[in-house]
Amino acid sequence: MVTFVAQTTGYAVCDACQSMLVRQNMEVSRIGQSAALQEDGTPLMLGSAGAYQKVPFEIIGRIQVQYSFGFWNEWFCLYANGNQGWLGESQGNYFANFQTQVAERLPAFEDLRRGNNIPLNGRLFCVTQKQKAQVIGCEGELPFIMHSGYKAPLVDLKTETVVGATIDYSEDTPLVFIGETVDFDALGFSNLREIEAWS
Repeated sequence: MVTFVAQTTGYAVCDACQSMLVRQNMEVSRIGQSAALQEDGTPLMLGSAGAYQKVPFEIIGRIQVQYSFGFWNEWFCLYANGNQGWLGESQGNYFANFQTQVAERLPAFEDLRRGNNIPLNGRLFCVTQKQKAQVIGCEGELPFIMHSGYKAPLVDLKTETVVGATIDYSEDTPLVFIGETVDFDALGFSNLREIEAWS
């Protein structure tokens, strides 16, 4: 059984059978199957709760993504004020970010190189990495569904501070996510996954 936590999300993955489900009005239907997630030793899990900029949030979904150096998690977060955001997790580093509309016309993925500067809403960002990633699997509740094997051309950018951005070129209109690097302890998590090495 799948229970939707957020009112605005339309997709979920059943934790019992990994079926991918879509919600339309009051009807829920199966649209596919998600592959099993890779074990990665993360302390986070669905239901983990924390706070960012003093606003409480709960993790309600995850996308696991593979790239040339390994894989990382994108945790989907529902905030107490109604906002939705993401918490990227890679090798013990965390990046709180939100999908953001930008005024500028974005360069094509093929035209970008490391070191290029791109303005996003009037602020200059520098390209630090360009990669073609692939979704391994998903769990929980999500604002969109990504099938296992879904290709995601991504560009990571940063400013001179902790603020950074990711541009996702998997859609016809690229998606922009802007946020900042955060310290795990500062997020004040509760309901973490029990890890054997910690006990």
